[in-house]
Amino acid sequence: AERLESSLIYTRFHGIARRTGGLMKMLIARADVAGKEGVEEAADIKLKPYLAGYREMIKLAKRTYRQCRKRMLQPVITHHLEKLAQEQGPVGMVRLGSVFLARLCVLEGGLFRDFFGPWPDAEEPAEAATHRPAPVTSPTSTDPELHALLQTLCVHLSTLARRHMVSLTDVDILCQIVTVLREERRRTAAPRPPPETAPSSAATGPDAGGSSASRPPPRRKTSRLAFAAAADVAPQIQTLRAIITDAQERLIYLAQTSLQKDVAAYVPVPADLDYPRRLLPAAVEGAPALPEAGDALADAVSQQDRLYGTWYPPLRAVLRLLSKIHRAVDPVVFDDMLQLGVAACSSSLRAAATRVAAGHGVLHGDLFLIKYLLVLREQLAPFSAETAGAAGRPVPERHVDLSGVGPAVAAMFGRDAASRSASLRRMFALNTENALLELVREGIHVVEESVDSKQDLEDTLKYACGRFFEHGHGEVVGEKLAEVLRKCQSAGGAAKAPAPAGPSYAEVTPALAPDAVAALVARFEAMRKTTEPYLENPATRTILLRPVVRRACRTLEELRRHVAAEETGKRWQKEEAKEVLARLVEVTKQVKAMNVS
Repeated sequence: AERLESSLIYTRFHGIARRTGGLMKMLIARADVAGKEGVEEAADIKLKPYLAGYREMIKLAKRTYRQCRKRMLQPVITHHLEKLAQEQGPVGMVRLGSVFLARLCVLEGGLFRDFFGPWPDAEEPAEAATHRPAPVTSPTSTDPELHALLQTLCVHLSTLARRHMVSLTDVDILCQIVTVLREERRRTAAPRPPPETAPSSAATGPDAGGSSASRPPPRRKTSRLAFAAAADVAPQIQTLRAIITDAQERLIYLAQTSLQKDVAAYVPVPADLDYPRRLLPAAVEGAPALPEAGDALADAVSQQDRLYGTWYPPLRAVLRLLSKIHRAVDPVVFDDMLQLGVAACSSSLRAAATRVAAGHGVLHGDLFLIKYLLVLREQLAPFSAETAGAAGRPVPERHVDLSGVGPAVAAMFGRDAASRSASLRRMFALNTENALLELVREGIHVVEESVDSKQDLEDTLKYACGRFFEHGHGEVVGEKLAEVLRKCQSAGGAAKAPAPAGPSYAEVTPALAPDAVAALVARFEAMRKTTEPYLENPATRTILLRPVVRRACRTLEELRRHVAAEETGKRWQKEEAKEVLARLVEVTKQVKAMNVS
């Protein structure tokens, strides 16, 4: 831009402006004579018939100027922007091109004012110049011809940027483009400081340390750039806004494509479902080596990278995508993308948990789903905090329900010949009983549903925890005690029909034997160790394992109530019942004492 300012494109035109300035001042003064007061009594009233001709001449001069500048600058701008695109890439092209066009708009505005005014009044008295500040905006700053010229020059950046963005498939580059253009738009739209003026003559008095007569008269610092108005860069700001919109649309399209390809349609390989071995540090491919002792920061970064490498790939894809676009798109758009990402990730995790359960057991499938749902909820918390007014609230979705079209069409044409002829007559009726109108009204419905990704995530997590409680209870209790519990429930569940017999003393005693209780405690300890690779936080493991212990205690309590009821019956002896009740108290204490952390 500096070389362009010193080139013949500007220096020669500024020279022409100095030579034609007197003529343009005369034309503008004569064209504006009708706006002066007392023009009817003025001596120049004979100029009144020529005012339309003067105004037309000024319009022709401005139009010719615009066409000439357009033909001269278009090849220069196009060549410069294409060179930037080749050397700097899309991000550098939009950044440097924006700076170049902002400077160009200021230069063109100054050159236009050199030709058509207002001009800095160099002959103004010093006193008047001192007490009247230079204007920050000028009447010609919104001139239609100047605005059209600047808009034509700025559109080249938009065209070239759109041509490059259509072929971009990298989300990072598009996010950088949006960030750079937002910063350039903010910088361009920032208010300009007022023109500098020399100190007033009042400051040159005796208190200033000298006589005002011994100093030269103050002069106002004026230049063409002092008259640059905000409207000079308005076309460039509009162009940046259009490029940002195009980049965001392309970014949203790539984000939706990534969610569909990398999350919803992801097909896991056997290594992705090899749990819990995949959670072990040695199982992560490409994991960095542990740093030497004493390097705490490197150790923390290495552990975080290692942990991130164990996450399920669709989960990583969703979080990586959301972290990239959450500052590059509007909050409402990001809220929609958040809803889509959470829904796709939850569905993918449920499908993967089913396959993990089929290959490694139901407990591993439940823990897999719980672990990554907790990770997803934790990683989405910063997004929800930053967009508290948008993200996390229900989003309405509308779709057309065509289930009623078939019955409506059958009713419109009728079942027999008589009803069919009557329906055909009603098809052309000009009233509310028109058959086509009834078809649209009765057969087509717009259904609106509210989608809340945060609530859906919580519901899925609650469902996964409930399944783990159920499967963990069955794993810990064992087959013998579970069979005794089923008989107790069946014996007490029949109200009218004859109830089947409950468990006998010979069936209950083996389930409460010391070796059986030791096996129960061993199974719970094995399950607790199974949860450690999935849930590293002891508090989380406690929250997950404590309900399993409570369910086991409820099982023993239910068995105790059954034995207490059988104490007065005929199938159990009192000594047997007391022995079993005492044993149940001991077993319950051992179960409650199990380590849940």
